[in-house]
Amino acid sequence: MDKAFDILAEFWRPMVKAYANTLTNDPHVAEDITQETFMSAFERLDDFDESQCFGKWLRGIARNKVRNYRKRAHLRSPIIDPKVLEGIELVYNAYDSPDSQRHSRWEDR
Repeated sequence: MDKAFDILAEFWRPMVKAYANTLTNDPHVAEDITQETFMSAFERLDDFDESQCFGKWLRGIARNKVRNYRKRAHLRSPIIDPKVLEGIELVYNAYDSPDSQRHSRWEDR
């Protein structure tokens, strides 16, 4: 991978993994989703709109990976109230602006 992307991936990985774990409630699946998310993000980096938040873009990719995982595993998607998903997004959006404290909070997870 590209060195700049490696730096971005290292920075955002804890957040993506925590997000995937929130959606799957399975740390092993969350790790797989996290790896797939970064592979897809690297392949589709040209599609990223630099005026948008990189973390939010990554969460969108991760969310789609979780949906695809559930389809492949023939698992019924949990019924999630859109307001609950919106609440989860609000929590994660709070961590989108870069600061040094946020990075250490994700690494505690």
